[in-house]
Amino acid sequence: MNPIETLLLCWAAGLVLHRQGGELIVDGIQPDTPPELIDLLRQHKRELLALASEWPDNEVTR
Repeated sequence: MNPIETLLLCWAAGLVLHRQGGELIVDGIQPDTPPELIDLLRQHKRELLALASEWPDNEVTR
């Protein structure tokens, strides 16, 4: 699984990703969010932050 596929899975799960400064913020995590998706977010955090650096500050991706 690559970072883009992870991003698509997040969107499909109703998660919203945005960056705040140098941090990746994930909104919408629920108790039933698959732990595998959380693991993928952790695995690809660096790459997702790199992608997020191309988004304007506070832009929300849905």
